[in-house]
Amino acid sequence: MRRLPCLLVFALASVLGLVEPLAGQAPRFGILVGRSLVGGGDSRTLVGSGVTGADQAGLHLRAFADLPLEAAPLSLRVEAFYNRLTSGPNTFDAGVNGKAALVDQTSGLTGSLVATTSRRAAVAPYFALGAGLFTSRLGHNPDPQSTQVAATYRGMGLGLVAGGGLRLRMGRPTLLLDWRYYQALSNTRGSGFMPFSIGLAF
Repeated sequence: MRRLPCLLVFALASVLGLVEPLAGQAPRFGILVGRSLVGGGDSRTLVGSGVTGADQAGLHLRAFADLPLEAAPLSLRVEAFYNRLTSGPNTFDAGVNGKAALVDQTSGLTGSLVATTSRRAAVAPYFALGAGLFTSRLGHNPDPQSTQVAATYRGMGLGLVAGGGLRLRMGRPTLLLDWRYYQALSNTRGSGFMPFSIGLAF
């Protein structure tokens, strides 16, 4: 897992090189940090010996490159993200009859089409829809009373992301207030999650 951030940076740079000819303006870069809420019981599935996604909010981090397209308030946004949810010991989800993972980590690389109401307005809402590659890590312990991770399930596959936000232009940098919903589609995955984030675009 230590090599994952390097792989994400390499993949982000590669994608930027491929899509640069489509851009009508110079790319913008940004970072966001937020609080990630659990997406809901219908997003969960049983993994391995009866483990499911975590049920407590956690940290969300994201970095992006935004490539505006010509003649339209649209852009292609490439994002690398990290999300962490947790659970307490002896926590079960009755919906899937599984033990909630002590640690539920998801990271990945996504590409989204972002539609903005205006590129020049001081305050402008935006909407995003995309997909990408998600990696999941569920840490658990067969002892329901333990708080220490003793075993791990890992998975990788496609995932979907959708959401929107508000851009507040104050010169440079630009302030972003952002909401997203992420859902991995692989069999080995954690909970869907909804990060509410604040960030800056440069």
